[in-house]
Order: sequence, then structure tokens, then C-alpha cells
Amino acid sequence: MEIRARWQRKLIVKGILRPDDAARAVNLGADAIAVSNHGGRQFDAAPAAIDALIEIRRAIGRAVPLVFDGGIRSGRT
Repeated sequence: MEIRARWQRKLIVKGILRPDDAARAVNLGADAIAVSNHGGRQFDAAPAAIDALIEIRRAIGRAVPLVFDGGIRSGRT
């Protein structure tokens, strides 16, 4: 990850909704994952972030910090 090579501080990747994406980000050097659908504003069909939370935790394990950014609802209200 080019960003990881340039940024030596903590790196949090936000906007993750899939377990495989979370695992890949961690494998590429992310220090933490922020589960977020950006309030459903960007893509109506995005799943609610809370629905992705458990599977993402399973994919990245307990050692990686996990941040939950609202998103209880999908963009479909």
C-alpha cells in the first residue's frame, strides 16, 4: 500500500463494509478499520454498517481496533 509506505503514523481505513475488504486493508498495513456506509448518503443500496460489524470483527480478529461510524440504517430509509 503506497499510502502506508508514506504515512508512518496510525492509519485508519474508513468506509469498509465487507469482511474481505477489512482483512485486505489490515494485511496491507491498516492499523484500524472504521466500519461506515457514510450515513447511506453515497449509495442508496449500501448495507447498514451495523449489519457488517460482526463479520468484519471475525475477519480481522480482536487485535485490530474497530471503529463503528453510525450507519444504523441503509441509504434506503
